[in-house]
Amino acid sequence: PLLAATTTLQVATGIVNIWTAAAGPVAESFHRIETAHPGRFLLGIGVGHPEAHQEYVKPIDALTTYLDKLDEYGVPRGRRVVAAL
Repeated sequence: PLLAATTTLQVATGIVNIWTAAAGPVAESFHRIETAHPGRFLLGIGVGHPEAHQEYVKPIDALTTYLDKLDEYGVPRGRRVVAAL
């Protein structure tokens, strides 16, 4: 709604948790929004808490793999921000 209501406002997501949101669907959503509102959307990505049943992977390794997948899906590096706490 914010993007549709304005012509210049840039909007970023809250932080997408890499453990709970697969890169493919996230990239699809990015491209859908980008098509409708070119240049006005930033994708926020972060390493939240993995599910307890998941095999342990170092957070930096998981984030690197996720970002590599976003590269493969064509999400521009300049249109994503990485959150760190």
